[in-house]
Amino acid sequence: MIQRTAVFGLLLILAGATAMACSNADLRAGLTKDLAKYKTVRVAVDDCTATISGSVPRYSDWLSIQHKASKHGVTSVSMKVLVNAPVVDDAVLAARLEQKLRHRPSQDISGGFTVTADRGTVTVTGRADSTMVHDDAIGLVASTRGVRDIVDHIKVDELPEVKMLLGQQGTQNPVAQYPPDYVGPTVPRIKP
Repeated sequence: MIQRTAVFGLLLILAGATAMACSNADLRAGLTKDLAKYKTVRVAVDDCTATISGSVPRYSDWLSIQHKASKHGVTSVSMKVLVNAPVVDDAVLAARLEQKLRHRPSQDISGGFTVTADRGTVTVTGRADSTMVHDDAIGLVASTRGVRDIVDHIKVDELPEVKMLLGQQGTQNPVAQYPPDYVGPTVPRIKP
């Protein structure tokens, strides 16, 4: 009986600490401050759940708002923010995006992408050699005028060296995979 009472008391203390950690007013103030540059966006917080509404001109703004909202410790975020991007012909938008993706600034690691557009909703497919290339491609698409939404079908195929560094199974040591060139016989050292 004492053990059950102690456990129940501990649960009440933890529930109280969780309730004290979440203040609707503090969350609303923090979110409002972080999202102040978006003049048409409004923030409401109830039971540590944020509702963000309004409109933004670019999809990249929508992604930024979502990212900023998630870092404030809210229980959940309801995004009711519309992307009011100008209407751009689908063929023109897809061609513009494929051009941008082919000639992107950071082409250290390549990735091939194809783009289709349907009333501002852009579908990107292809392979990326790393998450960095993936994020770069999605960022370029998101910042393009006329994009209202993105459907991401990019498959990330990490290079073997990256997989090994990340500790993924099924990878082998790059030295064993790519042995050094032959340099000749080794001569043992004689200790003095």
